[in-house]
Amino acid sequence: MGYQILITDDEDVLRYSCAEFLRLNGYDVVEFASGIDLLYYLEQGGEQADLLLLDVAMPHMSGFEVLERLSLLPVSLPVVLLSGYPETDIEADISYRPFIYLRKPVFVPTLLAKIEKLLATKVD
Repeated sequence: MGYQILITDDEDVLRYSCAEFLRLNGYDVVEFASGIDLLYYLEQGGEQADLLLLDVAMPHMSGFEVLERLSLLPVSLPVVLLSGYPETDIEADISYRPFIYLRKPVFVPTLLAKIEKLLATKVD
């Protein structure tokens, strides 16, 4: 496949298990425990990434704040937004595109299908 996926989630077990699943399915994965670490990576040349899995509720910088900052960078990065909040509460607050919302807990085949859908629409 050759796609690089960035995972940003402060919950170590969830981040690690998701990363391992994606690696087993042929993706290159880079993990971040915070939005601050993710943004630093992107600002330092991590623009070869193809997709971002982003948790909404994180300490220090929420997923919403990450999306606001991401929109200021010269990066075109589709996002799979992960949250325990209802979808209607999420979509009203987001202007960043493209993104897909998935409610936690995520059914793994659903996650893979959504990732493949977003990657299929990615323009290089």
